[in-house]
Amino acid sequence: MRRSRSMASSAGPSRTRAEGWKPGPVRRGAGGGRGSGARLLAAAWSAGALVDRAGLKGCAIGHARVSPAHGNFIVNEGSATARDIRQLIDRCRTVVRERFGVVLVEEIVCLGDF
Repeated sequence: MRRSRSMASSAGPSRTRAEGWKPGPVRRGAGGGRGSGARLLAAAWSAGALVDRAGLKGCAIGHARVSPAHGNFIVNEGSATARDIRQLIDRCRTVVRERFGVVLVEEIVCLGDF
């Protein structure tokens, strides 16, 4: 089983919009900080592509849903709880690990018990 390395840094995205970085397709409430949505990282593969290939786009737990537009974002569809978001992230990580042998690493930091 391969383990991916997190490419996240405390400095934020390494590219600006002018250099090609674009915000994710989040139009509703986001599950992560700064309105960007909860995201997952994989080193060699795009985490969003792995989630998509695992058939998880649109998958929901409670009011938390994997974005149908991009598998690397989890959106709050109304009244998702932190537990809903946490369980959905765990489900995505488990399914991707079982199908592809890749361990997704979270870009977010969770505080508290879920």
